[in-house]
Amino acid sequence: MSEPLDILFDEKTIAEKVAELAARISADYAGRDLVLVGVLKGAAMFLADLARRITIPVTVDFVQASSYGMSTTSSGRIAVSKDVSCDIRGKDVLLVDTIVDTQNALPTLRAAQRPVRR
Repeated sequence: MSEPLDILFDEKTIAEKVAELAARISADYAGRDLVLVGVLKGAAMFLADLARRITIPVTVDFVQASSYGMSTTSSGRIAVSKDVSCDIRGKDVLLVDTIVDTQNALPTLRAAQRPVRR
């Protein structure tokens, strides 16, 4: 039998922090063309909560990247299996992730974010 987990932050505290972050993003990016890019699958729920609280128009898209493959431990090599599908040329992009377990993730995802040609 597994031991119970300790609650570090309750639902109310998390909701307040998400609202604070959304307010800051709304203020910082007002009048700009903003794309929120969530890293699947972990960031999907958080990104949805965040996007609902942002008061400016945003585009939402996703990438999927993993360093785990079929294992439960990171290989240290990042594989991008889904890239953004919207055109990000000339737009501000916020990459939203929930777990950063290697220092390779951000550089790999930035390199993979090529503007979509239409």
